[in-house]
Amino acid sequence: MAEGRPTVAVLDLSASNAPAGEAAVISGFIRSAVVRTGTYDVVDKGNMDRILAEQAFQQTGCTSQECAIRLGKILNVGKMIVGEYAVISGVRFINCSLVDVETGKIERTASEKNFAVADIDTVAGRIADTLCGTSVPPVTSAPASTGGEGVVSRRIGVGIGFSFIPTVFKYQIKVPGATLENGPTFGGPVLQVSYRGHFASPMGAGFGLDFRGGTMLVGEGDSEIEEPYARYTIKGNGYTQIYCADAVALLFFTPFKNYRLMAGGGIGYLGFQEKSLEKAPVGGTATLLKGVGGVMALTPQVCVGFEDTSLKNLVFELIVGFTTGEYKTAGTAYDFIYDASAHFRGSLSFRYDFR
Repeated sequence: MAEGRPTVAVLDLSASNAPAGEAAVISGFIRSAVVRTGTYDVVDKGNMDRILAEQAFQQTGCTSQECAIRLGKILNVGKMIVGEYAVISGVRFINCSLVDVETGKIERTASEKNFAVADIDTVAGRIADTLCGTSVPPVTSAPASTGGEGVVSRRIGVGIGFSFIPTVFKYQIKVPGATLENGPTFGGPVLQVSYRGHFASPMGAGFGLDFRGGTMLVGEGDSEIEEPYARYTIKGNGYTQIYCADAVALLFFTPFKNYRLMAGGGIGYLGFQEKSLEKAPVGGTATLLKGVGGVMALTPQVCVGFEDTSLKNLVFELIVGFTTGEYKTAGTAYDFIYDASAHFRGSLSFRYDFR
């Protein structure tokens, strides 16, 4: 230990209406933050537990000034940091005290409330800063250069999901004499890559990016047309496969434990595969009509979403967006028209976030 520096022991926070495991983890963050200040020599957690076990001292629930003094004398330290971690109506609270073992006085106190689990490294730093009178750099899970000012936690996630269109949008194929309207709207599988960055804020605020790509199916039926000398049937393909992709930027906050609310905007993409249709006169031979492929629609969109992070690294996400626009391309025998004037798109996915 460094010569001339007082010795401090950081006791595990007492858990009040809160998981004891969370209290122990938070205590470890505070202990590490105190070490980084360089103000005190900090007693190792393993040595502290061993000494207390030898003395048959039960440290659970030791939050009072008297208990801290008694424990400090057993550990032979000059200072003690004790405190409590509580959860009330989903809101987290931490109260800590720095006690001088010799005089029995509480020298400093520090409190934090309404913080997200993702912010605990910064919360611990502020507590250590207050108790030790120094400035503590926050611990981040990625280099500071990868995000904006105040970002304390960053995660990259990958996942799979299901992309869907909850409303029937107007998808038309126009051939001479007829228009084929789309049938039911369906969805399809997507792959997703996500980024989440948390700010040092009491409401667990942050920003994110989502990138999704996959396929969807859109229903396509038959249509009959009348020409001057004959009646024809245009045979649809049953379902048309379209390729979809989204890139959205999100802002979120965490009003409740493990639940995020999100809002943002971005760009959506739809692409149609190459198609062909049959134009068959009643009782006659069908004629093959060639269409054009690669019809692309880039549409701006706004979206809202919800995330459940109660399974730690496994995140459930629901995004619903609204987009608008009209896009048309001409084929050799007919035209595609995609009209997204009232078009909602959604994505339901599970992803794994890497710390």
